[in-house]
Amino acid sequence: MDIRIIKNKQKFLNDKLKGYSLKGKDKKFDSKGKALSFSGCTIICKIPKDSKLSKKISNIQALLKKFNPKRKYTYLPPSSFHMTVFDCCNASTKNTKYWPKGINENKNYKIISKELNKRIKNFNFPKKFNLKPKMLFGGYSIILEPFSNKDKKIIKNCRDNLSKLLKIKFENHKRYIFHITLAYILKKLNFSEIRKICEQDKKLLNKFRKEYPKITLYNAEMTTFKNMYKFKSINLSSQ
Repeated sequence: MDIRIIKNKQKFLNDKLKGYSLKGKDKKFDSKGKALSFSGCTIICKIPKDSKLSKKISNIQALLKKFNPKRKYTYLPPSSFHMTVFDCCNASTKNTKYWPKGINENKNYKIISKELNKRIKNFNFPKKFNLKPKMLFGGYSIILEPFSNKDKKIIKNCRDNLSKLLKIKFENHKRYIFHITLAYILKKLNFSEIRKICEQDKKLLNKFRKEYPKITLYNAEMTTFKNMYKFKSINLSSQ
């Protein structure tokens, strides 16, 4: 998620934000919402499926599913709920300047993830990430921000250090916005739909904030994925 998308919400949801495609270039789902093959590796904090937070997010997702326009969204299983700490590489970054330096693009992501993990074997992740809900976006994503200025510095330093160690730096490194994805959008929304969704998002956000003024996530880890339904942890002990 990019700060420019947040600041230009209506244009983005109507697929008219210059330089940004609503469905993205990644082709993670087909037009009917079926997950497509899309492989890569990324560093995330998983949201445990049996946690109270996961159940609350699932409740929000269920309400969005009832409210959102039909056939314009596809929804993720709770097992995939997570917050990305640092994107590493995937099918869409091959043959680009954002591919990690010194890593063979032709290797499979299980091997790539292990090679990247070796680069950060001595890196100490923050023991926890303290965040707070900032907004619900577009009927499909919970936008998060650092809980305090201290947390902001901790998270910034973490991402900057990971960028140096992994030899990866995306164009939006400084503009990156933390989020939890509940669904993917399949088709552009008209302005009436956008207005109604924004109103619903605000109502759900207010209730969510009362229950979760602070969200603490743990155990940032390297994972691999073949699609957006499952993120498989790397076994650190085998590195």
